[in-house]
Amino acid sequence: MAGFDLFANASHTSISFIQTFAAGSILVMLSNTMIPEAYEHGGKLAGIFTVLGFLAALCLVIFERTSVSPL
Repeated sequence: MAGFDLFANASHTSISFIQTFAAGSILVMLSNTMIPEAYEHGGKLAGIFTVLGFLAALCLVIFERTSVSPL
């Protein structure tokens, strides 16, 4: 409830930044703790590359939705 009250009048840019930071943190945490084999073989870079993989997937989805289909 405190977060809701604190950010009730925050700009969309601020909210987007906070959500992006939180999502990136969660992805790094997941790759470091829930994918131990990747962490064992790739070290701390496993988290960064996991995030880059999700970013690539996101870019492809955005590109797909913004491109006009000839059909």
